[in-house]
Amino acid sequence: AMVVGGWIWTRWKEERNRLYQAAYNSGIEKWNNALKGLGMDAGDRTAVTALLMQAEGDFRRAAEIDSRNAQPWLMIGRCALASGRGSEAETAWSKALRIDPAFVAARFERGKYALEHYRAHRPLVSRLTQGKIRFGPPGVESQEAREWRLKGELDLAEIRKHAGLSETERGYLQGVLSYGEGRFRDAVLGLRLYVQ
Repeated sequence: AMVVGGWIWTRWKEERNRLYQAAYNSGIEKWNNALKGLGMDAGDRTAVTALLMQAEGDFRRAAEIDSRNAQPWLMIGRCALASGRGSEAETAWSKALRIDPAFVAARFERGKYALEHYRAHRPLVSRLTQGKIRFGPPGVESQEAREWRLKGELDLAEIRKHAGLSETERGYLQGVLSYGEGRFRDAVLGLRLYVQ
């Protein structure tokens, strides 16, 4: 009876893994096709949005099949963000981090999202002088901007602990944070590898 039970369990696990891989791979294929179309004009954007929604559905199926795997939640977040649903993306990346707190890719995406929002909420003072745009220090940090900065800084600190990001990725996060704080020289240093 134990041999039969072990065989049944093994077959069930193999089938579960096959279903997970089929759903995940289908999502990746649709995600990759959607990425190819993201730069297209608005008329083609409808097809891209449909692909993103289909990919997200596949990733959600994969997450249901293997609820202990954080990878589908990373991709659910990416699909949501590319579809213009940032708060849903942040929620998906947070779910991935609840499953695996050391999942650096999800922490990077969430930190990047937070710091980009921080930068957007810290408008820079600019002026035109001798045909050149000159940036001054950013205005006073609002409560909302402060919350975004703190979220991004927390993820950046966690990433440093796990050291799972490349120098380029860490530089990007630090550069965006520096830019939002009006430390432009530090921003250039941080973003230099990212833009090359």
